[in-house]
Amino acid sequence: KTKVAEKEKGGITQHVAAYEVVSKDGNMVFLDTPGHEAFSLMRERGVLMADLVVLVIALDDGIKPQTVESIKKIQEFGSTAVVALNKVDKAKADRLDIVKRQLADYGLLPDDWGGDVPTVAISAKTGQGIDELLEVIRLQADILDLKTSTTEPAQGVVLESMVEHGRGSVASIILHRGKICRGDYFTCGATFGKVSSMQDCYGNQLSCVGPSVPVSIAGFAELPQAGDMFEFATQSQAKKHKNLQNKIVTNTNTSRISTNDQGISIIVKTSTLLSKEALLASLKKLSDSQEVKIKIIDSGIGDINESNLDLAATTGALVYGLGVKANKSAIAKLHKPVTVKQFDIIYKLLEDVEEVLKKNIVKKVEEKELGKARVKAIFRVKSVGVIAGAAVEEGVLQKGAKLKVFRNGEQIGGGVIKTLQKERTSVSSISAGSDCAFALDGFSDWKIDDEVHCYIENLV
Repeated sequence: KTKVAEKEKGGITQHVAAYEVVSKDGNMVFLDTPGHEAFSLMRERGVLMADLVVLVIALDDGIKPQTVESIKKIQEFGSTAVVALNKVDKAKADRLDIVKRQLADYGLLPDDWGGDVPTVAISAKTGQGIDELLEVIRLQADILDLKTSTTEPAQGVVLESMVEHGRGSVASIILHRGKICRGDYFTCGATFGKVSSMQDCYGNQLSCVGPSVPVSIAGFAELPQAGDMFEFATQSQAKKHKNLQNKIVTNTNTSRISTNDQGISIIVKTSTLLSKEALLASLKKLSDSQEVKIKIIDSGIGDINESNLDLAATTGALVYGLGVKANKSAIAKLHKPVTVKQFDIIYKLLEDVEEVLKKNIVKKVEEKELGKARVKAIFRVKSVGVIAGAAVEEGVLQKGAKLKVFRNGEQIGGGVIKTLQKERTSVSSISAGSDCAFALDGFSDWKIDDEVHCYIENLV
């Protein structure tokens, strides 16, 4: 009922969304990770961060490549899994057994088939089976005997990070233990900070938060990386961390690579760090599969700003934004036009880039030889100019085709056949064993015994 996907553009999840569910079985925190192939890294981190994994499979689709990838991660990390078989309200009766057989083939044997993986048929649309799913999750949690401490120094993990207007660098955090309060200092990966504000998953302001509660924290000196360890620190510890990091040259907010490679230059801006990672990975995969390559000139988090536009104007790069806005006043100030494209859905952006790549393919010209002839006589006609009389020795000569002219084995010129005659009658082509007369556009300096090669050009 949280409808995370519906809140995002296109009805698909594109971020790691953390939300708390209140049920009769107790409160539970869910990390909703995207299913689109571009977000494989997000799914991997979701499996790593969670105490228990709910693998959602649509009964009408069955196991897809992204499902297989998730199963492998569950098995690799030794995670406890519950399988939710969705769309039971509209699936055919035999789909349950078909999908369970697929699960068994991949090493997840359903509990009702003698295995240890609970499977629950649900409908996210009607709510069928949801209470049973929550009950199964609670039972699995009880078996795992999940416990933590609220008295130890706070420690947690970054789910996602972004730049928010009015709040600055912000990260979604879940604590594993301890509690953190507004005004507390902390360290987090390569960055640090002081908690200036905290919000729960519904936007409510918090003064303190404990373990297993998704919270958005502002006050970071720089954007942290997803997966970074978040830890409570004293003011002096945070200061030492700051001094240490000042000695290290890092840049977590932007990413720039060499522009020496040939290809289409692109500047990328996204709303969150994980979105940037997913988009850059997808662009690399797309580039590797295309003849024309992608050059990422710059990438970063937040709206498209004047600096991005100036760089695009200088380099000729296209600017792509995913879930961000563009500074209209900065665009108006530009002295040189810049192409800015904004998208809310990642696969729409990738489709656009693919179209740009295809339009920029430089087609190669392939020559196809049609025939050869040798000049036997030379004439001058007032209305036409110089005409060569020749014997066709191989293949055909064709009006409108091109000729290369060779003398003593070296090419000395060429042109297009503008007139072609046989016995004073105009023809479109003439074959080997026949005599002909022709005139070229672009060449008239004929000599007896010149050899001509007739050919056409094809774009490949």
